[in-house]
Amino acid sequence: MSYAHLFFIGLTCVLLGALPLALAPELLSGGKLPSVLLCGQTLFWGLRWVMEFAYFSPRLWRGHRLRTAGHVALSVLWTWVTAVFTAATLHAAL
Repeated sequence: MSYAHLFFIGLTCVLLGALPLALAPELLSGGKLPSVLLCGQTLFWGLRWVMEFAYFSPRLWRGHRLRTAGHVALSVLWTWVTAVFTAATLHAAL
């Protein structure tokens, strides 16, 4: 059951990533649907950013060089992704 759950989470992330790659100009056009999609993506990735700090215990990565590097890299990644979608949402809304 966990593999099926993991598959659909992965599929969702791939589809959420493919949407702006394939349709960036349309998403930035400022219509109602693109604005809602961008807002949803901002919320999704913003919550992922919050989870990196609020949910995952530092005991999982502190004291382990590789895990600490992974935590730092993913923190930077989620910050960047959230910032990009926030900027795109604001662009589409204005």
